[in-house]
Amino acid sequence: MTLIGHECNKPLTSKATGNIVHSINRSKGGVGAIVTPDYSSSSQTNTCFEASGIISYKNKYQGVHWMGSAGPTVIFSNMTGIDNGLGLGIGLTGGKNSFDPITLKFRDSKIYGFAPAPDCPQGGKGGYCDKSTRCGLMSAVSLTGAKPIHPTMPSPKPYHKCKSYGTWGATAIFENMIFNNFYDKT
Repeated sequence: MTLIGHECNKPLTSKATGNIVHSINRSKGGVGAIVTPDYSSSSQTNTCFEASGIISYKNKYQGVHWMGSAGPTVIFSNMTGIDNGLGLGIGLTGGKNSFDPITLKFRDSKIYGFAPAPDCPQGGKGGYCDKSTRCGLMSAVSLTGAKPIHPTMPSPKPYHKCKSYGTWGATAIFENMIFNNFYDKT
């Protein structure tokens, strides 16, 4: 699912808050929500965009993810991730210069590693079974390029495999993040 972000620090303007996302990797999907700035908003594309209040559970890859171009600041806030394969992820493609300052901020979010719902319903005969390991959060990344939000051709690689050069001006900030129910095997 693709969702549109909102103006930074204005969660009441969000049209995505309260969405619940789930994806089990059919048609090479696996990401619950890819959040993108509203490209009709100059402040979101030139200054900052935020995504907030999205709940994701049992996604093959990330529950919520962004990897693309926007203003120099991206904020993910008040997210809830439950039992996602690659947790939650945030990334941004850099400016014209790979040393341009970029800020990636995750705040006020809860991430759960293990959910009581089975990974292999109906004894593995439920049509879906995922026994892969889980992580709560992917590393924040800043790259020179990313895949389009809606790829026009099938890719042999998942959305988070961008395959471009990294940039050097990024700062990642994580505030008030709560991690629950992570075990050595989930």
